[in-house]
Amino acid sequence: MKPKQKEINKKIKHLTLILFILNSLFYIGCLPPPKEPTEKTIPQWHINPPNDNAMFLYGSGCGLSQEESQHKALNRIASKISITIESIFESDTQERVFNSEHFNSSVTKQKIKSSVESMKFSNYRISRNILVNGQYYTLIELDREKFFYTKLKEVQFLDNEINKQWKRFQSISIIEKLQFSKDIRKNIDKAYLKFPILSAISENFNDRKYREQYEGYLYEIKYLSNNAIVYFNKSKATTFQNIVKKYVSQLGMKIVKNREIVKKNQLNNLIIIDIKKSAEKKHYKSSNPKFKTAHFAQVKITLTCLNYANKVLSKNIISMLNISLESFQDAVNKTKKFENKIKDHGILNILMGENN
Repeated sequence: MKPKQKEINKKIKHLTLILFILNSLFYIGCLPPPKEPTEKTIPQWHINPPNDNAMFLYGSGCGLSQEESQHKALNRIASKISITIESIFESDTQERVFNSEHFNSSVTKQKIKSSVESMKFSNYRISRNILVNGQYYTLIELDREKFFYTKLKEVQFLDNEINKQWKRFQSISIIEKLQFSKDIRKNIDKAYLKFPILSAISENFNDRKYREQYEGYLYEIKYLSNNAIVYFNKSKATTFQNIVKKYVSQLGMKIVKNREIVKKNQLNNLIIIDIKKSAEKKHYKSSNPKFKTAHFAQVKITLTCLNYANKVLSKNIISMLNISLESFQDAVNKTKKFENKIKDHGILNILMGENN
């Protein structure tokens, strides 16, 4: 072959190669973008997850990461439990836990819903997990029986704590009972929030044995102040003492003038209240002409609660700055701020030192 012809053939080969490359690039550039997930690409078990059964609860989820898809799958299970609880609430035939006053308020129902939403799940298995067009799809199955017993153990632990508290409750003075009852109520409330979850997981759960016992505890706590016998030590802070007496009487507590009349079997119900007053002059400069001749008194009222053996059970100091245009003594004897403190915090909280 002539040299010139060889050179022409060589150029043709180069040109053909360039055209092939350009054509390939064009073809790649014209490819359609990846398809968004559709019913054809989304797994059928995500579109129609398996129905819950006696053994498992199912939930599916999708996300940009495996963690996100698993989290959404567990959230779906939590949502189904919430829906089941709602249906139990609305059912007239259910009486397991829901005829208690603890379940009659929308606040309590919201607490139960929040409790379900924040639940930590265990005993679950990732049944399916695939990646489709950049999206992770996860199917989770939750072992119903194992999950039930995990939650039941939580209730049993609380029940054990409540009964320990109640045993101690029986042996302490009434003012200590008033303080301690808050801890008992707190644990009972925690247990009540778990009952609907157990009922939603298993139809065989019946909280009656817990509820009847707790309702008895709560009934005794509710009327605890009615059993209290109050004796006031002699005090120079008469006006302040009279205010305390008024609010103590409103709680149904019985005030006695002589502690010696309290019977031996009622000594644990005796609350001795001691009230002391101290005052200090204060001086303040004011541009307001009204206060140039005013009298300022820093007043402290100390309330001490004792049991029948004169053991101090609680102590509270109420401090206030009183102002009078008449005299220092008039400022000392002003009771409005003291009474407002009682109204704001409640007399029991004041007596038990819980006014902050």
